Amino acid sequence: MVFEFMGAQYSFRGERLSSMKYTPSVIEKEIPMFLRYLFLSTLLSISTSCLSCQARQGSLPEPLQPVAQGMDYLGTWALNDTDNQLFNIIVRPDRTVVSNWSKGSRGAEGERGNWKRTGTRMIISYKDGWTDVLSPSRYGISRQSYQPGTGTDGMPSSFGSAVRVADPMAQFCGVFQIGEDGGFVSLLSSGLAYKSDALSNRIGDRIDVIPGTWTMDEGVALISWSDQIIERVSWQRGVYVLDSDPIGKGSSSMLRPVDGLSYGGRR
Repeated sequence: MVFEFMGAQYSFRGERLSSMKYTPSVIEKEIPMFLRYLFLSTLLSISTSCLSCQARQGSLPEPLQPVAQGMDYLGTWALNDTDNQLFNIIVRPDRTVVSNWSKGSRGAEGERGNWKRTGTRMIISYKDGWTDVLSPSRYGISRQSYQPGTGTDGMPSSFGSAVRVADPMAQFCGVFQIGEDGGFVSLLSSGLAYKSDALSNRIGDRIDVIPGTWTMDEGVALISWSDQIIERVSWQRGVYVLDSDPIGKGSSSMLRPVDGLSYGGRR
C-alpha cells in the first residue's frame, strides 16, 4: 500500500514502513499546509469539548444553583397536614391566606393566615400558631410545617410537597359562607367536603362538622353529605349558588367565597 504525507511517499512492506520519496524542497512547500490542517483540527476538537461541557451543565445543575427565582405563589395549592391528609390554601395578593383545613376548632370555616417572601421562599403564619414554608425544589415546590412555638430554622414537624390546583377544580376549592351570616362549606381538591355552623350560631364550644364528598359535573359541583342530603354548587349570574339536588326540592342560598377573590374570572 502506498500513501503520501508532507510530499513524501511511503509504502508498507510486510509490517515495515518504507520511504519512497522525500526531498527538502517538497517538505518546504507542504509545511504551511500541514500546520494549517493541524490548527483547524485542534480548534475543532476544542469547540466540540466546550459544547459537550455546556450540555452536561444544562442537564445537571449545580446543587446550590438557585431555582425559580421569580416563583409566583398566588393562587390555590394542595398540601398535606401532619396526618398526611390533603387540604388547600388560597394565597391572596393582599398577603393573606385562606385554608380549608376543617379539622380544627373552626370546622369548615377553615384557618386564616398571612404570608411573606424571603428570597424564593414563602412563609405562611396561621392564626392558630402553625407555620408553613413553601420553597422551590428540584422536583417542584416543597412544604415544611412547624408547630406553634417553634422557629423555622429547626426541624419541621412534617414536610412534603405543594401542588398547584388548576381550573376547573380551583374554581370551587376553598371556603364558602352560606348567605351573610350562615354556616360554612369547604370543598377540598381531594374530593372531600365539610359543612358546619358559623361560630356565632354555635352553642358552647361544641362544633358539629358534617363530612361529605363532591365531584365536578359539567361545571357544577355535586356534593353528597353523610346525612344523605345532596346539594350542588353552581355559578349563576355572577354569584355562587347552593341548591338542593334535584333542583326545586329545597331553597337556594347564595354562597360567598370567604377569600373574596376572582379566580378563573369568577370569584
